[in-house]
Amino acid sequence: MKVGTVLSRGGASPAPLQYSNVINNWSSKLNLPGCPVFCFVRSCCRIEQMDNIELLCNTEISQIAGDDCLRSIEVSNHKTGERRSLDVNAVFTFIGAVLRTDWLPQAIETDDKGFIKTGLAVADSTEWSAGRQPFLLETSRPGIFAAGDVRLGSVKRVASAVGEGAMAVQFIHQYLAEI
Repeated sequence: MKVGTVLSRGGASPAPLQYSNVINNWSSKLNLPGCPVFCFVRSCCRIEQMDNIELLCNTEISQIAGDDCLRSIEVSNHKTGERRSLDVNAVFTFIGAVLRTDWLPQAIETDDKGFIKTGLAVADSTEWSAGRQPFLLETSRPGIFAAGDVRLGSVKRVASAVGEGAMAVQFIHQYLAEI
């Protein structure tokens, strides 16, 4: 069972809702924490009609858990105080105009502004444990990849982010072939 979470950390972009329609095609269950201003009526109505998507308004991820891979997240509703655990195996983050990577574990290295270091920028990292050079989009944790605006040195354009996302998929296949 594939379970994903699309996390929006603010902003007025409809991107999380738009991408949730794409992600929903391969996910058996999709959680949408956040639901800030971007929750336009037309998009929300369409999403609310999908049985396998749950809108979690006023909610953000407060904890992630897993051993070698993501197993679950805890979400907190900042209006009601309710906390809930969700079994997931993927989190897709839309950061909007404000970089929000403070939730990442220290094993995923960032620069002083919070941009995720990848590729050669992590080759000499104490966190890098693979017996090879990191792939271009690979973080300081082997097998974890970053693409788009959140990555240090990215072009910060939608087309570039889409291309990097497609490249990350190829790198994931290469990584999985070696383990």
